[in-house]
Amino acid sequence: MNYKPCATAASPGCGVHCEGARLDGEGAKVKHRGSKSGVRLDRAKKAANAARMTSAKSPEPKSPEQCQTMIEVRAGVDETDRALVALLVRRFGYMDAAARIKPDRAAVRDEARKAQVIDNVAREAEAVGLDPDRLRAVWDVLVEQSIAHELDRWDNTRTD
Repeated sequence: MNYKPCATAASPGCGVHCEGARLDGEGAKVKHRGSKSGVRLDRAKKAANAARMTSAKSPEPKSPEQCQTMIEVRAGVDETDRALVALLVRRFGYMDAAARIKPDRAAVRDEARKAQVIDNVAREAEAVGLDPDRLRAVWDVLVEQSIAHELDRWDNTRTD
């Protein structure tokens, strides 16, 4: 199929056929990272794209309490997701730094630190009225993916 890109700097994809699609700075569609013909953006460009996604936005979405329609709810969720992606770019940047700094691959997986991070999030969640167990589950996946990313980076910095 030959789709026209429907992603913009403010909308990373239509959610139908181009979920996760991105545009480069010139408006050309950039394929998914795993695609053989795709273009791999460097980390700085990814961070700039994520920042642009959060700064070049449509009018501010309504707060959850102000929403009257599902269109308004979805606009708010989409805006929140764009902000989360930008934060994850920053978080994974710290994983890159950790991979660069840690002298030993075995130091990448630190179960005590993982437990501390998840406990911190659970306390924060409870303090603001969210289910701490739900956030523990989310952060367990996030931390495991962070560890996997850091291991990849650690290996790549030592084999290049």
